[in-house]
Amino acid sequence: NKVDVIVTTGPPHSMHLIGLGLKKKCNVKWVADFRDPWSDWDLLDKLGVKGIARRIHEKLEKRVLHHADHVLTASQGIQRSLLEKHSSTSISVITNGFDPDDIAEITPNKSNEKFRITHLGLLNELRNPDVLWNCLEEICVEIPQFENDLELLLAGMVSDSILKRIQTSLSLGTKLSHLDYISHQEVFEYYRDSNILLLLLNPNDDEQLIIPGKLFEYLLVKKPVLAIGKKKSEVHEILQSSKAGEVFEIEEHEKIKKMILDLYKQFQSGKPPIEMELTDHFSRKNLTGRLAELLNELSN
Repeated sequence: NKVDVIVTTGPPHSMHLIGLGLKKKCNVKWVADFRDPWSDWDLLDKLGVKGIARRIHEKLEKRVLHHADHVLTASQGIQRSLLEKHSSTSISVITNGFDPDDIAEITPNKSNEKFRITHLGLLNELRNPDVLWNCLEEICVEIPQFENDLELLLAGMVSDSILKRIQTSLSLGTKLSHLDYISHQEVFEYYRDSNILLLLLNPNDDEQLIIPGKLFEYLLVKKPVLAIGKKKSEVHEILQSSKAGEVFEIEEHEKIKKMILDLYKQFQSGKPPIEMELTDHFSRKNLTGRLAELLNELSN
Protein backbone atom coordinates (compact mmCIF):
# COMPACT_ATOMS: atom_id res chain seq x y z
CA ASN A 1 0.00 0.00 0.00
CA LYS A 2 1.06 3.55 -0.71
CA VAL A 3 1.63 5.34 2.59
CA ASP A 4 2.08 9.11 2.49
CA VAL A 5 2.81 9.87 6.13
CA ILE A 6 3.47 7.77 9.24
CA VAL A 7 2.46 9.10 12.65
CA THR A 8 3.91 7.62 15.83
CA THR A 9 2.48 8.59 19.19
CA GLY A 10 4.18 8.24 22.56
CA PRO A 11 4.34 7.33 25.33
CA PRO A 12 5.49 4.69 25.09
CA HIS A 13 8.20 6.66 23.28
CA SER A 14 9.65 3.44 21.88
CA MET A 15 6.95 3.90 19.21
CA HIS A 16 9.09 6.71 17.78
CA LEU A 17 11.97 4.30 17.29
CA ILE A 18 9.66 2.20 15.12
CA GLY A 19 8.79 5.37 13.16
CA LEU A 20 12.49 6.14 12.73
CA GLY A 21 13.11 2.64 11.39
CA LEU A 22 10.17 2.85 8.96
CA LYS A 23 11.29 6.25 7.69
CA LYS A 24 14.75 4.91 6.90
CA LYS A 25 13.51 1.61 5.43
CA CYS A 26 10.53 2.87 3.42
CA ASN A 27 11.55 6.50 2.78
CA VAL A 28 8.22 7.95 3.95
CA LYS A 29 7.36 11.20 5.70
CA TRP A 30 7.18 10.80 9.48
CA VAL A 31 5.48 12.74 12.29
CA ALA A 32 6.55 12.02 15.90
CA ASP A 33 3.77 12.95 18.35
CA PHE A 34 4.80 13.59 21.99
CA ARG A 35 1.69 13.45 24.22
CA ASP A 36 3.99 13.54 27.27
CA PRO A 37 7.64 14.56 27.73
CA TRP A 38 10.35 11.98 27.12
CA SER A 39 13.70 12.54 28.84
CA ASP A 40 12.20 15.36 30.97
CA TRP A 41 9.26 13.27 32.15
CA ASP A 42 9.14 13.32 35.95
CA LEU A 43 8.00 9.70 35.85
CA LEU A 44 11.58 8.74 34.96
CA ASP A 45 12.73 10.29 38.23
CA LYS A 46 10.09 8.34 40.11
CA LEU A 47 11.28 5.13 38.43
CA GLY A 48 14.90 5.92 39.32
CA VAL A 49 16.12 6.25 35.73
CA LYS A 50 19.53 7.92 36.14
CA GLY A 51 23.08 7.82 34.87
CA ILE A 52 23.74 5.90 31.68
CA ALA A 53 20.08 4.81 31.35
CA ARG A 54 18.94 8.45 31.40
CA ARG A 55 21.61 9.43 28.87
CA ILE A 56 20.37 6.68 26.53
CA HIS A 57 16.86 8.15 26.73
CA GLU A 58 18.27 11.60 25.90
CA LYS A 59 20.32 10.25 22.99
CA LEU A 60 17.35 8.40 21.46
CA GLU A 61 15.13 11.44 21.93
CA LYS A 62 17.60 13.68 20.05
CA ARG A 63 17.84 11.11 17.24
CA VAL A 64 14.05 11.17 16.84
CA LEU A 65 13.96 14.98 16.89
CA HIS A 66 16.71 15.12 14.28
CA HIS A 67 15.14 12.69 11.78
CA ALA A 68 11.39 13.35 12.12
CA ASP A 69 9.87 15.44 9.33
CA HIS A 70 7.64 17.10 11.91
CA VAL A 71 7.06 16.84 15.65
CA LEU A 72 3.78 17.32 17.50
CA THR A 73 3.37 18.01 21.21
CA ALA A 74 0.40 18.31 23.55
CA SER A 75 1.57 21.52 25.25
CA GLN A 76 3.72 24.59 24.74
CA GLY A 77 5.81 23.47 27.71
CA ILE A 78 6.80 20.24 25.98
CA GLN A 79 7.41 22.19 22.76
CA ARG A 80 9.86 24.55 24.53
CA SER A 81 11.62 21.63 26.18
CA LEU A 82 12.11 19.79 22.88
CA LEU A 83 13.29 22.93 21.04
CA GLU A 84 15.98 23.40 23.69
CA LYS A 85 17.29 19.97 22.70
CA HIS A 86 17.01 20.42 18.92
CA SER A 87 16.23 23.98 17.84
CA SER A 88 16.04 23.18 14.12
CA THR A 89 13.16 20.71 14.56
CA SER A 90 9.77 21.77 13.20
CA ILE A 91 7.39 21.43 16.19
CA SER A 92 3.66 22.18 16.42
CA VAL A 93 1.31 22.08 19.41
CA ILE A 94 -2.00 20.24 19.17
CA THR A 95 -3.42 19.83 22.66
CA ASN A 96 -5.78 17.16 23.86
CA GLY A 97 -9.45 18.13 23.74
CA PHE A 98 -13.06 17.15 24.28
CA ASP A 99 -15.80 15.45 22.32
CA PRO A 100 -19.17 17.31 22.46
CA ASP A 101 -20.94 13.97 21.95
CA ASP A 102 -19.93 13.08 25.53
CA ILE A 103 -22.61 15.41 26.89
CA ALA A 104 -25.12 15.19 24.04
CA GLU A 105 -27.07 12.37 25.69
CA ILE A 106 -27.11 13.54 29.31
CA THR A 107 -30.16 15.39 30.57
CA PRO A 108 -29.91 19.08 31.49
CA ASN A 109 -28.45 20.01 34.85
CA LYS A 110 -30.53 18.71 37.74
CA SER A 111 -31.22 20.74 40.87
CA ASN A 112 -28.77 19.28 43.39
CA GLU A 113 -29.63 19.82 47.04
CA LYS A 114 -25.99 19.47 48.06
CA PHE A 115 -23.05 21.75 47.41
CA ARG A 116 -20.94 19.14 45.65
CA ILE A 117 -17.18 19.32 45.19
CA THR A 118 -16.01 16.59 42.82
CA HIS A 119 -12.81 14.81 41.81
CA LEU A 120 -13.04 11.72 39.59
CA GLY A 121 -9.92 9.68 38.91
CA LEU A 122 -6.59 8.82 40.51
CA LEU A 123 -5.87 10.74 43.71
CA ASN A 124 -2.61 9.77 45.42
CA GLU A 125 -0.31 11.30 48.04
CA LEU A 126 1.58 13.17 45.32
CA ARG A 127 -1.49 15.27 44.54
CA ASN A 128 -3.03 15.35 48.02
CA PRO A 129 -4.57 18.86 48.39
CA ASP A 130 -4.26 19.11 52.17
CA VAL A 131 -4.78 22.87 51.95
CA LEU A 132 -8.24 22.20 50.49
CA TRP A 133 -9.28 19.88 53.33
CA ASN A 134 -8.13 22.54 55.80
CA CYS A 135 -10.14 25.24 54.03
CA LEU A 136 -13.28 23.12 54.01
CA GLU A 137 -12.90 22.31 57.72
CA GLU A 138 -12.56 26.00 58.56
CA ILE A 139 -15.66 26.95 56.57
CA CYS A 140 -17.65 24.14 58.21
CA VAL A 141 -16.79 25.58 61.63
CA GLU A 142 -17.49 29.18 60.60
CA ILE A 143 -20.71 28.48 58.68
CA PRO A 144 -22.72 25.56 60.13
CA GLN A 145 -25.11 25.59 57.16
CA PHE A 146 -22.14 24.97 54.84
CA GLU A 147 -21.39 21.75 56.72
CA ASN A 148 -25.02 20.67 56.26
CA ASP A 149 -24.94 21.43 52.52
CA LEU A 150 -21.49 20.06 51.66
CA GLU A 151 -20.87 16.85 49.72
CA LEU A 152 -17.33 15.78 48.83
CA LEU A 153 -17.42 13.31 45.95
CA LEU A 154 -14.32 11.27 45.10
CA ALA A 155 -14.36 8.42 42.60
CA GLY A 156 -11.70 6.05 41.39
CA MET A 157 -8.44 5.01 43.04
CA VAL A 158 -7.90 7.21 46.10
CA SER A 159 -4.92 6.77 48.42
CA ASP A 160 -5.75 5.18 51.77
CA SER A 161 -3.97 8.01 53.59
CA ILE A 162 -6.19 10.60 51.88
CA LEU A 163 -9.35 8.66 52.64
CA LYS A 164 -8.26 8.32 56.28
CA ARG A 165 -7.49 12.05 56.45
CA ILE A 166 -11.04 12.92 55.36
CA GLN A 167 -12.89 10.13 57.14
CA THR A 168 -11.34 11.00 60.51
CA SER A 169 -12.19 14.69 60.15
CA LEU A 170 -14.99 15.82 62.47
CA SER A 171 -16.33 18.13 59.77
CA LEU A 172 -15.68 16.17 56.58
CA GLY A 173 -15.97 12.53 57.61
CA THR A 174 -19.72 12.28 57.05
CA LYS A 175 -19.59 14.45 53.91
CA LEU A 176 -17.47 12.08 51.85
CA SER A 177 -18.95 9.95 49.08
CA HIS A 178 -16.34 7.57 47.67
CA LEU A 179 -17.18 5.58 44.55
CA ASP A 180 -15.07 2.95 42.85
CA TYR A 181 -15.48 2.44 39.11
CA ILE A 182 -17.93 4.63 37.19
CA SER A 183 -18.68 4.50 33.47
CA HIS A 184 -17.64 7.19 31.00
CA GLN A 185 -21.26 8.31 30.69
CA GLU A 186 -21.65 8.54 34.47
CA VAL A 187 -18.56 10.73 34.71
CA PHE A 188 -20.30 13.52 32.84
CA GLU A 189 -23.49 13.11 34.83
CA TYR A 190 -21.51 13.61 38.06
CA TYR A 191 -19.75 16.61 36.51
CA ARG A 192 -23.14 18.05 35.56
CA ASP A 193 -24.43 17.85 39.14
CA SER A 194 -21.33 19.38 40.73
CA ASN A 195 -20.71 22.92 41.94
CA ILE A 196 -16.91 22.77 41.92
CA LEU A 197 -14.64 20.49 39.89
CA LEU A 198 -11.19 19.81 41.36
CA LEU A 199 -8.07 19.74 39.20
CA LEU A 200 -4.99 18.64 41.14
CA LEU A 201 -1.70 19.17 39.31
CA ASN A 202 1.56 17.34 39.90
CA PRO A 203 3.66 19.53 42.24
CA ASN A 204 6.86 17.80 41.06
CA ASP A 205 6.27 18.90 37.46
CA ASP A 206 8.35 22.07 37.91
CA GLU A 207 7.79 23.28 34.37
CA GLN A 208 4.14 22.19 34.34
CA LEU A 209 4.78 20.49 31.01
CA ILE A 210 1.60 18.39 31.01
CA ILE A 211 -1.97 19.64 30.56
CA PRO A 212 -4.27 17.03 32.16
CA GLY A 213 -6.90 15.62 29.81
CA LYS A 214 -9.42 16.08 32.61
CA LEU A 215 -9.21 19.87 32.10
CA PHE A 216 -10.82 19.61 28.67
CA GLU A 217 -13.71 17.55 30.02
CA TYR A 218 -14.25 20.28 32.61
CA LEU A 219 -14.34 22.94 29.89
CA LEU A 220 -16.96 20.93 28.05
CA VAL A 221 -19.38 20.79 30.99
CA LYS A 222 -18.75 24.46 31.86
CA LYS A 223 -18.58 24.10 35.61
CA PRO A 224 -16.25 26.14 37.89
CA VAL A 225 -12.78 24.62 38.21
CA LEU A 226 -10.64 24.91 41.34
CA ALA A 227 -7.10 23.85 40.43
CA ILE A 228 -4.16 23.48 42.81
CA GLY A 229 -0.69 23.57 41.29
CA LYS A 230 1.67 26.09 39.75
CA LYS A 231 0.26 29.44 38.59
CA LYS A 232 2.95 29.67 35.93
CA SER A 233 1.33 27.06 33.71
CA GLU A 234 -0.75 26.61 30.58
CA VAL A 235 -3.54 25.22 32.75
CA HIS A 236 -3.81 28.59 34.49
CA GLU A 237 -3.79 30.43 31.15
CA ILE A 238 -6.54 28.21 29.75
CA LEU A 239 -8.70 28.57 32.86
CA GLN A 240 -8.26 32.33 32.89
CA SER A 241 -8.95 32.83 29.18
CA SER A 242 -12.09 30.66 29.33
CA LYS A 243 -13.22 32.19 32.65
CA ALA A 244 -13.60 28.62 33.93
CA GLY A 245 -11.60 28.96 37.13
CA GLU A 246 -8.12 29.49 38.49
CA VAL A 247 -4.96 27.71 39.57
CA PHE A 248 -3.94 28.31 43.18
CA GLU A 249 -0.55 27.62 44.75
CA ILE A 250 -0.69 25.46 47.87
CA GLU A 251 0.27 28.53 49.95
CA GLU A 252 -2.83 30.47 48.81
CA HIS A 253 -5.06 29.23 51.60
CA GLU A 254 -7.22 32.35 51.87
CA LYS A 255 -7.75 32.66 48.10
CA ILE A 256 -8.86 29.03 47.85
CA LYS A 257 -11.22 29.59 50.74
CA LYS A 258 -12.64 32.74 49.12
CA MET A 259 -13.37 30.96 45.83
CA ILE A 260 -15.23 28.20 47.67
CA LEU A 261 -17.23 30.75 49.68
CA ASP A 262 -18.10 32.80 46.58
CA LEU A 263 -19.40 29.72 44.78
CA TYR A 264 -21.28 28.60 47.88
CA LYS A 265 -23.07 31.96 47.98
CA GLN A 266 -24.08 31.45 44.34
CA PHE A 267 -25.36 27.99 45.27
CA GLN A 268 -27.43 29.44 48.12
CA SER A 269 -28.90 32.17 45.94
CA GLY A 270 -29.81 29.73 43.18
CA LYS A 271 -27.92 31.85 40.64
CA PRO A 272 -26.21 30.11 37.73
CA PRO A 273 -22.41 29.90 37.88
CA ILE A 274 -20.12 32.26 36.01
CA GLU A 275 -20.61 32.47 32.25
CA MET A 276 -17.65 30.82 30.56
CA GLU A 277 -16.13 31.72 27.22
CA LEU A 278 -16.66 29.39 24.29
CA THR A 279 -13.89 26.80 24.02
CA ASP A 280 -14.73 25.20 20.69
CA HIS A 281 -11.10 25.38 19.57
CA PHE A 282 -10.48 22.53 22.04
CA SER A 283 -13.08 20.28 20.40
CA ARG A 284 -11.54 17.14 18.93
CA LYS A 285 -13.17 17.92 15.59
CA ASN A 286 -11.28 21.21 15.32
CA LEU A 287 -8.04 19.71 16.63
CA THR A 288 -8.28 16.83 14.13
CA GLY A 289 -8.85 19.40 11.39
CA ARG A 290 -5.53 21.01 12.28
CA LEU A 291 -3.83 17.60 12.22
CA ALA A 292 -5.36 16.84 8.80
CA GLU A 293 -4.01 20.13 7.42
CA LEU A 294 -0.53 19.29 8.69
CA LEU A 295 -0.60 15.80 7.19
CA ASN A 296 -1.82 17.18 3.84
CA GLU A 297 1.07 19.66 3.79
CA LEU A 298 3.59 16.92 4.48
CA SER A 299 2.19 14.52 1.90
CA ASN A 300 2.13 17.06 -0.96
